[in-house]
Amino acid sequence: MQSSIEKYYKIIDSTELSDATKSNYKDRLRKLTEITGEDVSWILTHSAKTWEKVTKCTTSPGTMKVYITSILAVFKYEPTLKAIYKQSHAKWFELFQKVSGIVEERLNKLEPSERQVETYVEWKDIIKGRDAFATKSSKSQGYIHEVDAHSCFT
Repeated sequence: MQSSIEKYYKIIDSTELSDATKSNYKDRLRKLTEITGEDVSWILTHSAKTWEKVTKCTTSPGTMKVYITSILAVFKYEPTLKAIYKQSHAKWFELFQKVSGIVEERLNKLEPSERQVETYVEWKDIIKGRDAFATKSSKSQGYIHEVDAHSCFT
């Protein structure tokens, strides 16, 4: 007997999407089953409960958006499900619009994400790290040399 998730993997695999996109959608569906402890059928029809569990795992609107996108892909590429679960699809689409708006707003303001802020490294620190790993032989052979950044753009 075919597992529940395999049924949805087949839906994704039957599309003309790139192999990378198919793989990403399937990985996200698998991750959603891990987060919720439920199968994909349950996730499709329980948007509020799924969303509650997802928001406990991540606060990143971008991550939330990719989870919703994978769910909406199942609805898109299996129109029968979209017709049967019309209200569920509408709720997922509403969540998608909400999260997309948040992502779009942040991008339009050119604000860095929390992760970008937390992992920001000053250029001087990058140079220090590079120089710390440089060997005498590589320096003497001219592999590492100082560059005036301004001269690169003039």
